[in-house]
Amino acid sequence: MQRLFVAIELNDETREGLHALQEAFEPHLSSGMRIRWTDPENLHLTLKFLGATEDDLVDEVTDVVERAARQTDPFELTARGIGAFPRPNYPRILWAGVDDEASGILGPIHQFLEDSLFEPPFDVDRDEHAFSAHITVGRVKSSRAPKLTKIRDELPQGPYGTTDVRALTLYESNLDQSGPDYRIIHRASLV
Repeated sequence: MQRLFVAIELNDETREGLHALQEAFEPHLSSGMRIRWTDPENLHLTLKFLGATEDDLVDEVTDVVERAARQTDPFELTARGIGAFPRPNYPRILWAGVDDEASGILGPIHQFLEDSLFEPPFDVDRDEHAFSAHITVGRVKSSRAPKLTKIRDELPQGPYGTTDVRALTLYESNLDQSGPDYRIIHRASLV
């Protein structure tokens, strides 16, 4: 079994800009607030999380990712704005958003992956919530968390960087005590 997801890789400029956003949060954290920041090397935009996938299905998943890529022209993605799930005043996930144009392109890619991977033999669960293009920058690991609505105006809103998106990437995620380790399984070039 492999734990898989499909994502957009970000360039160095965007990852560095998002790392600066992570650092800008630090002065706003009071005692007892713990956030596990996403390692800048691991920053990406998830299109579809598949979870545990049988090894013998990886080639077929790769084919689905290739089909999604063939339906998409290369585009630019600009990371900007900040938000939180489930709510800004009770954040568990801190994220950076993307520009409207890129978000409009990412939605149909997500939907194609969702529809294709829901069918047998994959039977990947559909997402519980509507797709919202975002880049996870940190996960709150304490019961106390910064109220984003109180500090939002003091944080940089971006743009944090622009990535020329030329591929969809299939990753394997391995979790250990130090956090996730991502390995690229396949890159499917956009047409």
